[in-house]
Formats: sequence, C-alpha cells, structure tokens
Amino acid sequence: MVYLQRASGLAFFVDEIGGLCVGQHRLHASRFTLHASRFTLHASFFTLGRGAPMIFRQRRRSRALVVVALAIVALVLGAILSLPGRDGDRSQASETSAARLQAAFDARQSDIWVEATGEVVRVLPDDLEGSRHQRFIVRLRTGQTLLVAHNIDLAPRVALLSPGDEVSFRGEYAWNAKGGVVHWTHRDPSGRQVGGWIEVNGRQYR
Repeated sequence: MVYLQRASGLAFFVDEIGGLCVGQHRLHASRFTLHASRFTLHASFFTLGRGAPMIFRQRRRSRALVVVALAIVALVLGAILSLPGRDGDRSQASETSAARLQAAFDARQSDIWVEATGEVVRVLPDDLEGSRHQRFIVRLRTGQTLLVAHNIDLAPRVALLSPGDEVSFRGEYAWNAKGGVVHWTHRDPSGRQVGGWIEVNGRQYR
C-alpha cells in the first residue's frame, strides 16, 4: 500500500496495485481512495480477461485514466493547501519570540533586542520622570508578563490602547523579577541602529 500525506491534512491511498496496463488487454485489480478534508472518493476496477468485449475494456481504461488524473489533482491540491499562510507564519514567529523571551527571563539576561506579540492586560499611568514614557503590561503566549515603556518624547503615543488589545513590538529587553521591561520601542535618533517600534491594529508607532 502507498500512503501519501500532506501537511494540510490531505491524504490519499492506493493499494492492491499489481500494475496498471492501460495499453494492453488486461487491467489488474486496483482500488483508489482519495481523502481530502470533508470528502472521500472511492473507485474500484476489476480484472478483465482477454475474452472480454472491447467496449468494456475501453471503459475500464477510461476509468483508469480518470483515477490517474485524480491522483495528480490530489497531489497539486495538497501542495497548495500545505503552503503556510501569512497568519500561520506570524503565529509561529510569535510563539518562537515568546519562547526566546521566556529563556531570557529564566537566564536573567538583559540588553538584548527582542520582537514579540502579546495581549495588553493593563494600561499604567505615564512615567513623567525624565523622558516621558507611555507604560502598559503585556502578557505573552507563554504566560510571561512584560512592562513596555514607550518613549513618547521620541515616538508618537500609541492611541486608544486598551486591555485586550493585541500588540506587537520590537525593543530592548531588561530583566526584572516581574518578567522584564522592554524599552527602546522607537527609532534611533542618531540613526546608528534600526531601533524599535510598537504596532497595534495595523498601525506602527516608532
């Protein structure tokens, strides 16, 4: 039995194939089963002897060609459906970034650049000592919480931010016992490095 599986969940089986002889007098017994998400297609063919009428042999040959065509379509469809979409890529990248941040917290690392996506769980009052910073707490997929300190003297304030909003960010991570702080979520005023940003509802603040 031959079994082909695609990452999209598309699979088909071809079993009991003794050799498909389309151009000769005999077709061997075969069974073809196609499984694709919500439907199943079965097609069965039976051995024909040399004495069978020509019209039946031609019909069996036509059906055999249909089976081959369906197998090719199944492979192409499986390849298309298995291609990762943009949302899938972003979700996987977010999980990887969250895991890296958790590792940084466990190792008590600081001064590392990070990118991640999380949910706003609390919006705090601005820090007005020195450079002004907009502050809010984000929870990552791992459960880790971070304080994001966004310099609003160098970057626009994130507008209408509320608990429950999904926020993506890039910045510099500093360890603390509560999960850590991410700052430098803005452009580099000197232009010597890329700097950071915050993105909410498709708008980026930097």
